[in-house]
Amino acid sequence: NDLYFLPGGNPNLKNEQGFSYDAGVSFDVGKKGIYKLSGGANWFDSYIDDWIIWLPTTKGFFSPRNVKKVHAYGVEVKANFAVQPAKDWLIDLNGSYSWTPSINEGEKMSPADQSVGKQLPYVPKHSASLTGRLSWRTWAFLYKWAFYSERYTMSSNDYTLTGHLPEYFMSNVSLEKNLFFKPVGHPS
Repeated sequence: NDLYFLPGGNPNLKNEQGFSYDAGVSFDVGKKGIYKLSGGANWFDSYIDDWIIWLPTTKGFFSPRNVKKVHAYGVEVKANFAVQPAKDWLIDLNGSYSWTPSINEGEKMSPADQSVGKQLPYVPKHSASLTGRLSWRTWAFLYKWAFYSERYTMSSNDYTLTGHLPEYFMSNVSLEKNLFFKPVGHPS
């Protein structure tokens, strides 16, 4: 765990404490066996004291430390559309988007500390994904696309060659097969 992980644990960590709330809306419409459209949006807002964050050390590994006060908030939106164009066939599309600022609102830890009012390191502000699945009987072909906005690697949010990780996209393709096994009975 964060206290005793080797290497890098920090036995001086404090427990995170805070207050969070969220609100959301969702919908679900469609015609059974033909199509279905569903989705929703959620707003969340968290005020956390002693947020635990893992940061790199000069020794070459990451170690956890507390950030005095963090305000993490944002919006998450999801949608799904599924249609059955013919018997044994299903087309399913899923999409999601998240906007998640996570801001250090604590006090300076030293006169040179430039982290107050900045996005936490390694936390992207924006992320999104889109997944498509084409299914036929027990087979499915799946494609997933994901996006993550740039992330800072330093708490000061310096935009240097080593101070940020650029935005990136990922794609995954898979072929799936459902297998069904019958239970093996014991002879009586």
